[in-house]
Order: sequence, then C-alpha cells, then structure tokens
Amino acid sequence: MLTDGDHRGTAYDLTGPRWTYPELAAVLGELGGRTVSYREVEDDDGILAMIGPAVRAGAFERQTGDLARVLRRPPTSLGSAVAAALGARD
Repeated sequence: MLTDGDHRGTAYDLTGPRWTYPELAAVLGELGGRTVSYREVEDDDGILAMIGPAVRAGAFERQTGDLARVLRRPPTSLGSAVAAALGARD
C-alpha cells in the first residue's frame, strides 16, 4: 500500500511492458537453448469465441507509466522476468 504524501488518494493502473506470446516463445527458446514456438488456436464456442477477436485486435493492451512512477525505475523486462522465474526453479 502506498501511503506517503506523494501517493495518498491516487489511483494507479499498474501495467508492465506489453509483450506477445510469440515474443515469450522467443525468450523461452533463447533462455532454454532450443526452439519454442507459439501456435494460435482456433476460437471455440466458449468464452474465447466472445473475447478472442477483441484480444487479437488489442482491446486489452492498455499501458500506463504508473508502474515505473511507483517503482521509480523501469519495470522488469520480459526476458529478465522469465530468466528470474526459470532460475527460481533450480
């Protein structure tokens, strides 16, 4: 919770850097030393059929600088976050 005077009463939309599943596959492949591919799946009759087109059109790609402002540094990159997560499994 952010309680000092600079943050009191302020609402933040904490988003990190935008990434795509093909980018995630590339990072996983680079870190793992083998090819990782991403494959788009077909919409089905469930929830994906309703929101899939909106997701692909970028409807949920809202980004703000709020996270960097709160952290007072740039957010962690996708590559660094994945490397840290994979390192935690050792």
